[in-house]
Amino acid sequence: MKAALTGATGFIGRYIAREFMTPEDTLRAMVRPTSNSQFLKEGGAELVVGDFGDDDSLRKLVDGMDVVIHNGYWHDRNELQEPMKWFELNVLGSLKLLEYSRRAGLKRFLFISSGAVYGRVRNPEEPRDELTGCFPRGGYAAYNRAVEVYVPAYRSEFDMTGSASVRLCGRNVGVHRKIEASAYIDIVKAALAGEEIHVAGNDQPDCCVDIARNLRVLAELPLERVEEVYCFCGDVFSMREITEAIVRGTGSKSKVIEDAEAREFTSSSNERIKRAGGTFSGLTGIEAYARELVEALAKN
Repeated sequence: MKAALTGATGFIGRYIAREFMTPEDTLRAMVRPTSNSQFLKEGGAELVVGDFGDDDSLRKLVDGMDVVIHNGYWHDRNELQEPMKWFELNVLGSLKLLEYSRRAGLKRFLFISSGAVYGRVRNPEEPRDELTGCFPRGGYAAYNRAVEVYVPAYRSEFDMTGSASVRLCGRNVGVHRKIEASAYIDIVKAALAGEEIHVAGNDQPDCCVDIARNLRVLAELPLERVEEVYCFCGDVFSMREITEAIVRGTGSKSKVIEDAEAREFTSSSNERIKRAGGTFSGLTGIEAYARELVEALAKN
């Protein structure tokens, strides 16, 4: 499999890159000049230095590839003060990448979108799925929805039948390149210290390993079986269940205390990717994540 990847040095991107850096695969990743891409070099990835505003790097990225996985997103602290730059690099840059993929003869373009496109859910008692209406709020959600609209247009107009959008729903669970930014680092530290851990409310985790593995399913699925939109997320668990999984994963004897009842939530459906052979690791994935966090903490 020859895979082109954007956003390879980001939170989720590192897991996607790891999935496609194997002896059987070729990974080509676009990285910015300032990105820490050492792990990509060590893994044997081919690097294209550039960004979404550089047409030459976009063309080089997709040339000769089997699949493009578009996971990148430009953001900085000033993005709200620079809306045109944000639009040009994210929305326009994504459409250029889609167009250059078409010109290169690719059939598969996998766009990593977000559950943020759902915005206001009309019926919170029904699980969100691929047919749930999209009412994006905010620039990030609007960007995802804008690119999502073009992917099926290219599927039908240009026979890019293996192309799809993937909506990641909930908080992504994985070891962040900046360990202090990990969503569950405080819980892991408390568990290692054997402290009582007080929790409240719900969370909805994606395991980054699940995301990467299920992207491979889509990358290898027969073209005629690829559908337009997939909703990726793990099952919904309360923070008590997640915290208890972390306690188990760390081998801790910490006591978990639920201070308040779990909030109402809108769950998400994963039936399309499950029918295609995709899997989700659930609470066992959270336990594995906790162990990975412990190892990362030991190195810092």
